Amino acid sequence: ETEVNRDDNIFRTESGAVADDILVLRPSLALRSDWDNHAVNLTAEVEFGRHDKTTSEDYEDYDLAADTRIDVSEAWTISPRLSHGKAHEQRGGVDDPGASAAQTVYRTSEGKIETQYFADAILLRGSGTWTVLDYDDAGVIDNDDRDRLESAYSLRAGYEFSPGTVIFVQPGLRFVDYDQAVDNFGLRRDSEGYDVQVGLTWDVSGVTFAEFSIGYMERDYDDPALPTASGLSAQAVVIWNATDLLTVTATVGRQIVETTLPGVAGILQTAGSVRVDYEILENLLINLEAAGQNDDFQGGGREDDSMRLTAGTKYFMGRNWHGQLRYQRETRESNAIGADYTANSIMALLGISL
Repeated sequence: ETEVNRDDNIFRTESGAVADDILVLRPSLALRSDWDNHAVNLTAEVEFGRHDKTTSEDYEDYDLAADTRIDVSEAWTISPRLSHGKAHEQRGGVDDPGASAAQTVYRTSEGKIETQYFADAILLRGSGTWTVLDYDDAGVIDNDDRDRLESAYSLRAGYEFSPGTVIFVQPGLRFVDYDQAVDNFGLRRDSEGYDVQVGLTWDVSGVTFAEFSIGYMERDYDDPALPTASGLSAQAVVIWNATDLLTVTATVGRQIVETTLPGVAGILQTAGSVRVDYEILENLLINLEAAGQNDDFQGGGREDDSMRLTAGTKYFMGRNWHGQLRYQRETRESNAIGADYTANSIMALLGISL
């Protein structure tokens, strides 16, 4: 894929917005098995971003992944996954130091194993995820205190009381261990927490799929100066195929997000989106999406409200070629001085699949 993007506020600043044109090249390769039993998938994606004026924002990201599915029996599967990638932190993020600092680059290495048993109306699913994050320094800014290991474990136990409808309970544990015992502000940020939810999965013959869960989550930090982050946790997704041509997807989620902002323990993040995909012609799709997010900073007194509106179209020019056009508007309103911003971008993309 080749993408050209016009962005009128690349640093996501409240004033003095800088506009630029960005060329993105995105080659990727996927090798996927089509066996009746078991599965192996290998994927590799590289993304090169080149700016017309602000060349300091140029980047080279990549992502490599391998996953398998082992069918122990018709009811029992085991799915290991390994991935490694390099990425850059998006401007406007809560930990982004701003336009006066260099871009933040980091690497992520992740291992995950999931196993599922579903038979005789009983569902059991367990997973473990281990993620290592390694941040490069951003110019004169020392990011070594952000390097960490995040580990998460969850278990879902459910019962199918009618075909396609499963009620479940899902407890989970999460641990965060930083490489440095004390960060650059003298805080001990290692933490441990839990998230317990009860929910329902509803699948209606491929027409409507819905999953709802709600519960309570808590995160305790080693440093007594950092308050405990806790509150309602929730996840929901609804996929409604209203007609053969129209699909509506809605999502809602609430979680605790990691940050190293001074004096802030974590961020209670509530996010939701609604997306509509409509097939005007066999080879022409349009989509509209509205997404909102609230970030409540635990211990810092800051609160952000963000909104993203997207309108796009995708056109298939034969079996191998496709093109896309997209307009996107992002806004953020914050009670922190200088944290508001508005950004508009227009994207045109051409892709080929072999």
